[in-house]
Amino acid sequence: MSDAFDFSVPPFDRLTPEQRQRLAAALDLGVYARDGVILSRDEPADCLFVVRQGLVHERRGGEVVAVYGAHDSFDLQALFSDGQARSFVAAEDTLCDLVPRPILLELAHENAPSAR
Repeated sequence: MSDAFDFSVPPFDRLTPEQRQRLAAALDLGVYARDGVILSRDEPADCLFVVRQGLVHERRGGEVVAVYGAHDSFDLQALFSDGQARSFVAAEDTLCDLVPRPILLELAHENAPSAR
C-alpha cells in the first residue's frame, strides 16, 4: 500500500505541483474497522472522504444506496449542509484520505474557470 495520495484521480489530477504539495500537507488519514460508522446520519462533515483502500456503504434508512471503493470520494453534500439523511459505514476495513474543507474550498476557488 502506498502512503501517498493518488493525484491521478480527477479532479485532483488538475492541481499544480504547488497545490498538490499544499493538499498533501493538509491531509489526514481515517482508519475505519469493518461495520464502523464513518459519518452518521445528520452529522455535518468537515472533510471530503477519499477512499484509499476498502469499501464504504452509503445507507439511507438501513438500505445500501451506494457503494464506494478505492479512489471514490464522499460526502461533498454534507460539507455544505447541516447534515444528511444518510450514513456511511465501512463495509470492510477501510482507509480514507480526509481532505479538510478549508483546503478543498481554497483549491476549488483557485481552479475555478474565472480564476484562470
